Order: sequence, then structure tokens, then C-alpha cells
Amino acid sequence: VNAMGRVSGGVRGIQLRDGDEVVAALWVENDEGEILTITDLGYGKRSLLLDYQAQSRGGKGRATFEFKEGKRVKPNGSAIAGAFYCREPLQIMAYSEDGQAYPIHT
Repeated sequence: VNAMGRVSGGVRGIQLRDGDEVVAALWVENDEGEILTITDLGYGKRSLLLDYQAQSRGGKGRATFEFKEGKRVKPNGSAIAGAFYCREPLQIMAYSEDGQAYPIHT
């Protein structure tokens, strides 16, 4: 393998803080459609693509889901299980640990 110089080292795509991680990188067309985000406990959120600003190199990413927990609030998850780009109705099946299937209609 040949040695690389500084110029051929590439560019930074995203700059993450400690503890952050990329869950999904989605290819989108124009500003049409929605992002469907699902948590590890099965809660979902649909967001318009217009709500997300385009970022350039070295961006920090975008927090899209607020996790809730506490004495009076039922927890809605602790991690994002998946994210999907939807322009048309999408059929998704979620499966529980015991094998039960749950259809998700978008």
C-alpha cells in the first residue's frame, strides 16, 4: 500500500461528541417526504423532511427524538432502533422478542 499524503486523506463527514453515534444516514430526494423514527421500545415518530436542515462537512448531526423517563412518565425507549425515509405509504413489520408481529402503517 502506498503512503497517503495530507490531500488524499479524505474529508470529515460528521463530527460526533463522546457517546454519540450515527443511527442512520438516509438518501433523500428534494424536500419531499417524511422520516419515520422507531425506538427500541416500539415508539415511533414521523417528521417532515422540511424540519431537517442540510448540514455541510463536520456537522454535529440532528437529534430527532426526545427520550422520556421518570416517575410520572412512561419511558418511550433508550435508543433509536431504526429510521426510514418515506415518500409513499410504507409497510413495516416489527417483531417482539417473543416473535409476535406488529404491522406499522405509515
